[in-house]
Amino acid sequence: MGAALRSYGGVLIAEPVPDRTWLTTKQDRITLWKKGLEMMRIPRIAFACLVLLLVVLGSRLAVVEVRAHDDGSVLLLKLTPAQGDTISCDISMSDPNHNGCGGLTQIDKTNLMFALKALRKDGNRALLSVRAKVSPLGPASWGPDVEASLPETQVWFTPGQSLSLPNTGELKLALTGDWSDHIPVKFADSQLLDPGPNEIRLNSPLLLKNSKVAGDLTHLSADTDQPGEGVLLFVPGEGRFLLSATEVTGAVPAKVQENRISFESEGQKYIIVTGMPVSRSEQIWVLHDAGHNPLPDPGQGASISAGPVKKLL
Repeated sequence: MGAALRSYGGVLIAEPVPDRTWLTTKQDRITLWKKGLEMMRIPRIAFACLVLLLVVLGSRLAVVEVRAHDDGSVLLLKLTPAQGDTISCDISMSDPNHNGCGGLTQIDKTNLMFALKALRKDGNRALLSVRAKVSPLGPASWGPDVEASLPETQVWFTPGQSLSLPNTGELKLALTGDWSDHIPVKFADSQLLDPGPNEIRLNSPLLLKNSKVAGDLTHLSADTDQPGEGVLLFVPGEGRFLLSATEVTGAVPAKVQENRISFESEGQKYIIVTGMPVSRSEQIWVLHDAGHNPLPDPGQGASISAGPVKKLL
């Protein structure tokens, strides 16, 4: 049998076997699109609109990314000293009610009084009115009259660059900022709401006398957190109010409920409402001097200041 198999295997085939050619097919992209369109279960016009929308959105994002540096009419400014906390100042180039900021603060053992105001915008830069003054650390007050007395310098500011704040002497502050399309919602420069130990702070306080508004000090603020210091609030026609964490001769106790201070003075009920919690303590002391009126015009000059109690009296 083995011999027979060998014999069959050795038999020569008379007819030649033709070569086999394997054909390859090239996947056509157009064919794939046709198949995709045939399998599509949504109207073709809707699909075309979707593709067009994606193209437009992509182009819009590219334009926004390129022009983001000069869009918006709000400047988000920051004043950064060599030592100390950064001061935020957001001003609008189009809203006259929010086109400036300023105040009194303590930096590096000095009193800094400053005011920034938007004048006009030119492309990516803005013309600012800068008022500033540095004085030795001690009692000071802030108000429209004080702001108007500060030396003024007009400067062109370009976001993305750093500008040294003028008229500050040896106290160096870097002015930086960016454009925005709105004034962001903040609370005390993004600080924690909880007051610190021994801290008393007033932010845009509203004075109520027998449930009626007696003084509105919007945009004015002051705070203190050192033992023996206090905050002095002056309202024309009502006199001055000294707030202290410790008892002061002649002062009355005041009840603190988060952002409200309630007390009575000379038979009148007073409430001071502020924009943030006043103190950790549920009681502080208020010394009211109703006869104090250093200004010739009793309708002008509301102010807030902070410092050692002995120097504020």
